[in-house]
Amino acid sequence: MGKKVLTAAEILSKCVLREAEFDIGDGVIKVAGLSKETQQEARKDSTKDGEIDNIALETALFKAGVIDPKLTDEEFEQIKSGIPGDVFDKIVLKITELSGIKVKDVDKVKKP
Repeated sequence: MGKKVLTAAEILSKCVLREAEFDIGDGVIKVAGLSKETQQEARKDSTKDGEIDNIALETALFKAGVIDPKLTDEEFEQIKSGIPGDVFDKIVLKITELSGIKVKDVDKVKKP
């Protein structure tokens, strides 16, 4: 006998977005994996003339994935201009990891 076929409600109950604390030295921020819909919106919004703008994509992933503290656009811009690049990149990498996005998957998308 095979496994039970799940209902839509059962599937949704098992699809919890993963969260993690990310240590940035004196404290932590909370980041979360992104739903497929949010991932697709980020890619779509970051695509211009058929090419993904990696800066726009990283920005979209960071803004959507940092859940605590919730940042205003102004706060995000201040942080982006002051945060070391490697820390920003590690935060984005953690968000992609929690989302199940593989870096090579992103590379495939940007090639025509």
